[in-house]
Amino acid sequence: MTFLAFALTFLAGAAEGGWRFLKSCGKPGRRLLFASPPLFLPLAALSLFTALGAFPSPSPLANCSVAFSLLCLLFLGGKASLALSGAKKRGEGAPGALSKREVKKMAEKYSIPRSFSRPAFFGFREEADASRGEADPNFAFAASYPYWKLAKEGRIVGEPGAGLSSAPFSASLSMAGAKGEKLLAKFFALFCPGVRVYASLYGLKKGMKTPSDIDLVLAGVDGEGRVRMWMVDAKNYRGGRSVVYDRPAPGVLVRVDLERRAFLAGSGAGPALKMGGNMGRQKEEWERALSRLAGGRWEIADAWRVCIISASGGGQPKVAPGVEWPGGIKARSPYQICREVAKAGPLSPNIPPALHAFLASMLKS
Repeated sequence: MTFLAFALTFLAGAAEGGWRFLKSCGKPGRRLLFASPPLFLPLAALSLFTALGAFPSPSPLANCSVAFSLLCLLFLGGKASLALSGAKKRGEGAPGALSKREVKKMAEKYSIPRSFSRPAFFGFREEADASRGEADPNFAFAASYPYWKLAKEGRIVGEPGAGLSSAPFSASLSMAGAKGEKLLAKFFALFCPGVRVYASLYGLKKGMKTPSDIDLVLAGVDGEGRVRMWMVDAKNYRGGRSVVYDRPAPGVLVRVDLERRAFLAGSGAGPALKMGGNMGRQKEEWERALSRLAGGRWEIADAWRVCIISASGGGQPKVAPGVEWPGGIKARSPYQICREVAKAGPLSPNIPPALHAFLASMLKS
């Protein structure tokens, strides 16, 4: 009778544990939960009681059954721990994680084949380097254009990337971010007529300045006297003309090389990027401050954007339709933002003096 009880407990625990572990493969972020089935608890308790002699003279077969059950428990638990550890390293277990199903949809959308060699992203082809495209002539011109000249003419106010020195990033990431912000500021000043560019402004929290920043603000006045503003978060990401950024799931971005038909890895990271929520939080704070500043004297129409660029010189990546950062912040390419500015125009950079003074007071430089 004792042997039968232990055998049934072992079979139930093994079946339940195996089923839950297999289920966990489809949802990486829940591996730890699935790898701890409730039936393992009574199984472990029975094994402990047997070891302590709580049951009268259990048979050798029962002891063997319990020992084998414990080995299965340790094996499944170890496998689950390794899987969870690997998921964390790849960023799969964090908020904004990807599932195999979502990656498969992206692979089908961009015709990415499966890969049975390393490296691979959820079993699909992954490349470390993007296809080298031709340089964008407008960005090449902006890169070579003297920044001091734009600043002297009043087309750019502030120092792009000034806020990155205090940001919690490595020196290399801070330098790359500053390079991207400066290039994008010069591009907007040169190719978005009628606006003045304010670079690197403080964030707000309950009306007070915070280290969180807004990279660029484009401001102008339309023909009806309405102030038009674009608040831009610059993202200097890898890639060129053949690269597209898409959002397979809320809070996560992936990069795809269209020419190579592969997911594109980053510098020391995989193809997936976590989206931050800073712009979504700043939108509410800044709109409240701007409304209070205007006081009904003028109307402000503001647009909040994340702008993905590449300062590597191989052309500009594409942004898939519908990509949004947390808080409903739309992602756009530099040219898409310039088209929005042109559509709102013709604009004049002569914004109300009080607004100019407020923006100047918010500069980090």
